[in-house]
Amino acid sequence: MLLFGALLLLAACRLAVTSSFPTALQDFAADDLLYARSAAAMAEGDWLGPYDEFTLVKSPGFPAFLAACNVLGIPSRWARELLWVAAIFAIALALLRMNVGRWTTLGTAALLLWHPGTLPVEATRLVRESVHGQALLFFAALWALRLTARGNKERWTISLLMGLLVAWIWLLREESPWMIPAILWVVVSMAALRRRCGERISSVLISALLILAPIPLGIQAVRALNLRFYGVDVVHELDDQAFRSAIGAILRAEAKPLSMGLVRKETLSRLYEVSPALEELRDGIEGPAYRGDWAVDERGDRFSNMLAWAIRNAAARKGYHRSATAARAFYRRLAREIHGACARGEIRCRPRTDSLLPPFRPDDLGPFIHRIGRTAIDVALARLRPQGAGPGFPVRMGSEADLRLMAGVAREDLAPDLTLWPRRRALVRATTNLVGALQPWLLLIAALGGFLIWKRGGGFDLTPTTSLVGLVLILLTARTLVIAFTLTLWIPTAASYLPCVFPLVVLLVPFGVEAFMSGVATKAAKSLIMAMMVLAGLATGAVRSRSAADSALPAWSLHEVHRLTAEEVMVQSVGLLPQDDGKSLVLTVDPKAHHPWHAVRVRLVRPRVRGMGVIIRFRADRLASESPVDLSLRYSGTDARGHREGILTAKAPPGPLDIEFRIPEDLDVLDGFEIGVYGPVATALLNPRLERESAAQGR
Repeated sequence: MLLFGALLLLAACRLAVTSSFPTALQDFAADDLLYARSAAAMAEGDWLGPYDEFTLVKSPGFPAFLAACNVLGIPSRWARELLWVAAIFAIALALLRMNVGRWTTLGTAALLLWHPGTLPVEATRLVRESVHGQALLFFAALWALRLTARGNKERWTISLLMGLLVAWIWLLREESPWMIPAILWVVVSMAALRRRCGERISSVLISALLILAPIPLGIQAVRALNLRFYGVDVVHELDDQAFRSAIGAILRAEAKPLSMGLVRKETLSRLYEVSPALEELRDGIEGPAYRGDWAVDERGDRFSNMLAWAIRNAAARKGYHRSATAARAFYRRLAREIHGACARGEIRCRPRTDSLLPPFRPDDLGPFIHRIGRTAIDVALARLRPQGAGPGFPVRMGSEADLRLMAGVAREDLAPDLTLWPRRRALVRATTNLVGALQPWLLLIAALGGFLIWKRGGGFDLTPTTSLVGLVLILLTARTLVIAFTLTLWIPTAASYLPCVFPLVVLLVPFGVEAFMSGVATKAAKSLIMAMMVLAGLATGAVRSRSAADSALPAWSLHEVHRLTAEEVMVQSVGLLPQDDGKSLVLTVDPKAHHPWHAVRVRLVRPRVRGMGVIIRFRADRLASESPVDLSLRYSGTDARGHREGILTAKAPPGPLDIEFRIPEDLDVLDGFEIGVYGPVATALLNPRLERESAAQGR
């Protein structure tokens, strides 16, 4: 009881900090906004809502979660945090059943509660990455409970829960088949351990059926609903044979494929000539919407993953997505024209493969192996790149109607209270940084403990413990290979899909640590080892924090009264190169940055501003005049009542950006401010200045 009381206290501390983070509501048509639209329709009994080019591009697992939370009246942020807590409690219960010590169990739960993988940047967005990690940890937790279950009734109940969870995971993301090795391991382990667990073969067969059956049943249910509402029997349109064939036809036209599935501009020009269907889309494909460095390289060649989205967008503009059946017919025509041109020898083509993935070339083998090693290190060290630990600043962007829709689905206020946000986020970053620093040392001790187990037992035997460890290793290996393959071949920003498995690494620790500590002779030696481990973790955490600060943008002087530092604040990818001309800080976007999200923090040397008007002016050029740009500024200072913080936001009108933020005049001292920019900005001039002006002018 004392253990679970301590766990409840730790969980309450996490919930008190993290559940208060507002959701960053952002109108990404194929992500946040799509999930909110689909969830709102589900809650009304209208399946995924009216059809357009985005309705069926993602699996419905996450909208179903949001709809369930909305119907039950639970804010989605609370639901996501409660999922973490429930999974960690299940892990703690299973560890106790596996005879792991109480202190080791408590330490494992504490590490999981504040692990960097449980609080990535996406944790505060309305995206499926915010629940993927919980689902995988719950899967491991249920398997651990299944291994220690008492009686057939408990085994079958847990097996059914596992089956329903796996079906949901399958419908959560489009690449879910990477879990097949883990599912097979579960079934094989049940059969191999049945004598040790005193279980009959009939019970094993029933459990296997309960685990496996929900997957095809869930898939067929979604297909049936999509057929009824939209006329196409698919889980999502990106997996539709017609669309895959159309994209595969374009990719095979590259007789000598390039890295990252690039499609040469010359190849596209030739395809326009042989395919009237593709020629219809030329204006949309070549238009400004898909001309950024995330879609086109420096030579003008197209990245295949973004070319697929450009084609869908162009087809929608031409009216081919008025219905799912009309879209399917169009993509069949496009594929037929290009494949026919290949067959007639009008263009040189590779053998036909109807796939969205570019081909794996011999030249990709070296980079793929390198990516495997680098991704494995990221997993072992819980290294979050490029986002960093801790939730992102909850910038809210979109039309009022879209924001109201997303806020309604998430059950949150449109204007959240951000007073405590900076301090709580700082606490999260400090705690997760410490846990991430401890993890390598814990893994080292766990590896030594595993060696001791092997040495004493003369080898590894399949037991409930080794079965759980095997499941974790399979999940980690499979995910590492999938992400490394995707990074090498297809999506250069796929590293953001990796943190979902980070918490699973912690499950390798308790058994090895227990074995290692049991091999240490005296209690004094055990205490010394644990103290050294904690000190090493603290030192590593300090080094990681310092290296993160050093890798941020360096300090620059501005006049004599300012000291400016630019660093990652609410950033997924900074991509800003500063230049100081003595009067202003010039920020130029790094063309190698893949994400149009930028931020800069300016820390002043406590200038007194009473009686002065403080103007923060932000000027920038746009990369695409059609795309919106939103800005937010958070200031920090003191007034007559003490410390004070506030948020100012602005939406840039069409044309070049020239935004002025005015800090409230009743502020006595200004400590600093943070500016966040969302949008395709080419160059930016940040020119903070202190101006003496009257109150009338300030207003």
